[in-house]
Amino acid sequence: MNVELIYRLHRDEAFAKQFTAPKYTTFVAMPFAKTAEYDADEIYRLLKEQVHVRANQLGKEAGLAKTFTPLQRVSENDGTATIVTDSIATRILEDHFFVGDLTGNNPGAVLETGAALALKPNHRLVLLTQGGHRDLHFDVKVTFVNGYTAATLVEDVAKGLVGAATAFEAETKLFITEVSASLTSDAILLLNRYGVLWANRAPHTAPSLHEDPASCGERFAGADGKLRFQQAIRELLHKRLLWTDYEANAVPGGDAYGAHATKLGWRVIENIWHNNAKMKEPEDSRTGPTPR
Repeated sequence: MNVELIYRLHRDEAFAKQFTAPKYTTFVAMPFAKTAEYDADEIYRLLKEQVHVRANQLGKEAGLAKTFTPLQRVSENDGTATIVTDSIATRILEDHFFVGDLTGNNPGAVLETGAALALKPNHRLVLLTQGGHRDLHFDVKVTFVNGYTAATLVEDVAKGLVGAATAFEAETKLFITEVSASLTSDAILLLNRYGVLWANRAPHTAPSLHEDPASCGERFAGADGKLRFQQAIRELLHKRLLWTDYEANAVPGGDAYGAHATKLGWRVIENIWHNNAKMKEPEDSRTGPTPR
């Protein structure tokens, strides 16, 4: 079994979700217990209620396109131990950023930080401690961990998140460039056709790439053209740039179907044809299936 391939596919899927998400999300790992030396309730209140507010102020100054949602730890989720455990892995993988408070070498926080180090680029982790670097667990001493106090916590984490978001935005631009460069010319032609269809559509219509390849240009006319059309559609579906909209009994005597661009597909369209103001995702575009 190729474990690296499996993990890489999950990371790619998570990155696609992060890239198309409307706001930044952040997972928090920290001690839950309140002690004489560590006020867990107050630390979490500051992280949840104030950090995103300050980060949004700094992010606006830095020109970030998205805003930060309130930080959350896994205890916010209801459910059994199994559900919470699954949620930890899912949230670490799918949230944009990870904040880990390693004060006191709390086993849960150290374990979750280890998972984050394995699943996320280091520049998207914000690690901190109230103790000294020498007090850290030996496995995390090789990483950058910022010392903090209750008075500096909000500013330290907010600045760390803005730095992580800046790096993430650069990462997404590289990702889109690489995806665009990996497409065949037929796939690019179909994306162009889809963008043009939406740019020139009649009001209240939702055009799609459908079973009539010839309508997509001379390149896709004839028997060979139909084969190229099908191969290009499969390529775009595989790269999660298109999704299939299939509705049973939608027309007299049969079903209806077509292919629409995903959120990620629209980002690629906008990247390739960035000089065309009409090649932008409309507010009412069909970017994913919805319950009927």
